[in-house]
Amino acid sequence: MWCSPGRDSRNLLAASLLPLSLSLLARPSVIADDAPATVDTITSAWNARQASIESFDFEWWVKRFESGEWNPAVRLDAARKHVEAVPPPDTTFIATYRYVMDRGRIRMEYKGKEWSTDKSEFVPKHYVEIFDGNIRKSHFLESASGFPSASLGGFNNNNTVGKLVWLHPLNMVYRPFDKAAGIFDSKKLSLKQEMSASESGPVMVLGHGEGDVWVDPKRDYLPIRYIVLRDGVKVWQMDLSFNHDERDGWVPNSWTINQLDRDGKARASESAKVLKFSINKPVADAEFELDLSAGAYVNDISAKQVYIVRPDGSRREIKRGEYNGHNYKELLESDPTER
Repeated sequence: MWCSPGRDSRNLLAASLLPLSLSLLARPSVIADDAPATVDTITSAWNARQASIESFDFEWWVKRFESGEWNPAVRLDAARKHVEAVPPPDTTFIATYRYVMDRGRIRMEYKGKEWSTDKSEFVPKHYVEIFDGNIRKSHFLESASGFPSASLGGFNNNNTVGKLVWLHPLNMVYRPFDKAAGIFDSKKLSLKQEMSASESGPVMVLGHGEGDVWVDPKRDYLPIRYIVLRDGVKVWQMDLSFNHDERDGWVPNSWTINQLDRDGKARASESAKVLKFSINKPVADAEFELDLSAGAYVNDISAKQVYIVRPDGSRREIKRGEYNGHNYKELLESDPTER
């Protein structure tokens, strides 16, 4: 005989359904397949994903390609030193990145190579950039300068650490409109083409200024391609691939980024593969603190101080005009000014 549930049974049933209800509310809204998609549909899905992902931590390796004189900074350095040393064409090497975001704080770390005009070869490059919610901190543990260095605050006192172009694939997915790392302006998005064919199936194409964004309607409008044009010529193209994770949904697992010249030839590129990731897990405060290495030449712009960190942790203060660009070793080995 069927009997109506008692009050305790009803309470137990409601309690058992509560986690499911909360999980459904936490996820981005899903539009019915037969509902016509609009720009608002897509931006709502992007905003919902951005709001639901409070923190992430990704590590990946890349195969990087550089085509000789692609970097204006290298050409400028060579001209300043009156040398003709430039990177050889079609150079490739392996590098790794780590990118962490948590409540507006950012940590980015790169280990790879860079061209040394002085040595006429690629040398190790390892640097960490942090925005701790207040100031920006940059620390080059290895670089073409030959010694560690750091810059704290001042004109770098901003939250643009996440704007590096090689971080765009993750920002497109998790921080599309974010102040610190976002690359899209929702007001510039327009529905350029409702459906277009791709290798993975039908996609929607959005216009964004002088660029196009391809999104996948079957995967909650994830961006899978971003093309940037200048004067009608394609200068950047980024393509993303995803794996489905039982807990975190569709997660980027690989991507390519190509910077192109006006003839369509790659000037620089990176082919990336994610090594590990975590989403919405606690991030230690220590990740956003800078541990200056011994010997670091520090320009603390906010405090208006320049010094070298001695091996014992003391500071060798550098007075105005004392460093001439070539006497780092002599300053490091000279008697420190105790502070």
